Amino acid sequence: MSLRELFEEGLKQEGRVLNALALPCTTLYDSNPLQFILSSHCRAFEHTSDMLADIFDTTYPVSATSIWLVATKGTISYMHCDCHGVGTVVEVLCGRKLWYIFRRRGSSANDSMIEEYMGDWAPGFIPSPDEWEAEVVLLEPGSAFYMHPDTHHVVLTLENSIIKGHHIYATTTLAKSVTGWIHTCMLEYRIANVLHPELHKLLLRIMCHFYRVMTNDDDKGFHYLEIPEMSRNGLLDIIALGNLCIFSSALLPCIEESPEQVKIAIATATGAYLSLIRYLKARYRLIFLFSPENEAAAKLPCVRSMDIGDFAVSSAAHFGQSLIYYSHMAYKLRMRLHDDSNVHALKSMKNEVNASLNTFLHINLTDEFLYTYKNKQKKCLHLCPVFDVRHKEDILDLGIYNECDMFESSQASVKHMEMKDFDGKETDNEGSFNEEEQSQSDDQDEENSEDASGSEYNP
Repeated sequence: MSLRELFEEGLKQEGRVLNALALPCTTLYDSNPLQFILSSHCRAFEHTSDMLADIFDTTYPVSATSIWLVATKGTISYMHCDCHGVGTVVEVLCGRKLWYIFRRRGSSANDSMIEEYMGDWAPGFIPSPDEWEAEVVLLEPGSAFYMHPDTHHVVLTLENSIIKGHHIYATTTLAKSVTGWIHTCMLEYRIANVLHPELHKLLLRIMCHFYRVMTNDDDKGFHYLEIPEMSRNGLLDIIALGNLCIFSSALLPCIEESPEQVKIAIATATGAYLSLIRYLKARYRLIFLFSPENEAAAKLPCVRSMDIGDFAVSSAAHFGQSLIYYSHMAYKLRMRLHDDSNVHALKSMKNEVNASLNTFLHINLTDEFLYTYKNKQKKCLHLCPVFDVRHKEDILDLGIYNECDMFESSQASVKHMEMKDFDGKETDNEGSFNEEEQSQSDDQDEENSEDASGSEYNP
């Protein structure tokens, strides 16, 4: 149906109720500069445009990031989330809409629960006020509305309306975007109205961009708004995106029939992530605060530290196990709904996850680790303990810190896997070195990191 036909239906007194969700739009960010500031993927695309064409497409996917939303009075978009973890921006040209935002009671912004779309979730279901809380926004001509990734929402059209829509990836919500991407891979059209697999390469480009900027010591004086700060949230966003890169080969068959063409891009982005972790490992350390078990020592400062590389490996193992468990649940759900599209990818997820871990990190998940994860009451995609990121120069006496072993999932992943650290050195069963070995390792990291961009990865 053409735009003219849709417009004419809207003028009729008893016309049909029509809703066009993704009409082509060729304009980007001419009307709203804030939108461009938040769109990390745009600057990543620009700053990686010199990379070889056989790695990344040279054409920006405008059809997936900029769209027109045209609807006649009375249309309803039932409960859904937008695909692939995109943040959404809508600008109202004419008409009015009610935009309902839903969240589960007791949830937080970055829960990343893999059972979010199970249980009472179904296309078009009405949330119970006992389990859900809601906000509603009235959108009128001139309104600009920014919505977080992976947000449950319902849209009701009050008047014939035309809206310009944009899909964005923002650095500050990357972990949430990765969560939304996984949900889309597992459940596809059951939770989203439209799919845009081409958005995947934008996320891979973001990782390459992060590596280029963050490891460029000659560029430290210039502030890039889209580059994560070296804080807890910033590091968790980097690791979440890195995990998506590592497991992209396992995930893409869920939504794309021919993922072979992006394997070079996946390998490039994953190489960028591993080299970035190696670079950060040589300069930073994670510091954890905890309560002492001995009450007599309650007034003494109690801290532990952990190597960034070890934490990244544990996070990848946790993320991989989450994918295995989630794919099993998604497969059973699809079978109940008689939806057999791409279920072969879900059935082979365990093998693909282990292949990715073995290829990039030289580790394997054991059955004991898988069983430990399965028995967790709350299952989330991301490993998100509380810690502080400190530069090694700011730590006066590194010897007072012990390797952190306070997280069950980290313990399981290190104890039940044959692990190597990011420099390929064998670790002991606790995944840590003794004090002398650690000092030597840190010194070697400092020497090696100076030429990391040349020897490890150079897109």
